[in-house]
Order: sequence, then C-alpha cells, then structure tokens
Amino acid sequence: MVADSVTGQVTGYRERMDEFRGIVFRDGPTGRRAALAGGPDVWELMAAIKSGKARGVEAISAAAELLDLTDCQVRTAIRYYRAFPDKIDRRITLNTAGADEAEAAWQREQAAFSGLRGAPARALPLLARASQF
Repeated sequence: MVADSVTGQVTGYRERMDEFRGIVFRDGPTGRRAALAGGPDVWELMAAIKSGKARGVEAISAAAELLDLTDCQVRTAIRYYRAFPDKIDRRITLNTAGADEAEAAWQREQAAFSGLRGAPARALPLLARASQF
C-alpha cells in the first residue's frame, strides 16, 4: 500500500512537470514544493508579485527583472499558481507566519539588550561567554 501511494505521488509530480514545462519539485524541511527550474520556488515568486504594486503585464516584467527570470518563466509560475492556488497560498502563509515569529523574537531580543546598557561591568564577561553558544 505504501509503495502504491509513493508511486502515485511520483506519477502526479511527473504529470505536473509535463503539463507545466519548467516547473520542478524540490524537497525540503517543510515538504516537497513547486519551483522554477533554475529559479525560485513558485510561492516565492507569487509572494513577490502579490506584494508589489504592479499588476498584469507590468507585474510579470517587474518580477522577471527582480528575480532575474524571463517573462516566460514568470508566466509558467503564474499558470502553475492558477492551477494550485491553495497549495501556493499555504506556503506563502507559512513563510509569513515564520517571518513574523522571527521578527517578534528579534524585537524581544533587542528589548532585552537595550535593558543591558546600564548593566554592571561584572555581568559583561558572562554575556560574552554566553554569546559563544
């Protein structure tokens, strides 16, 4: 049963790559994701397009220039996105949540460090050793 499931998944990815020439699949810590061959993940490109002000042909050209891609590559990613918007939007959401968490942690760290400006001199060697970890 497991072998049939894996075979089905591989066949599904192969079919997608046949339908969307230029799309490949990369494995990573968050699972397999669609990407442009030799380029960024589809979710990264779509996040850049969605966050920009340009729309239509201008958005395609702007994304191509920003990410050093051809207009054809950008259009391929957009076609893939249109076929699988939920999967791509989920990746964008996961990345945004991760970035928000990282920024909040950084802000907490900065607030903690700002409280150390008046720390006694004897605490500084301890801080130096702790930063080595």
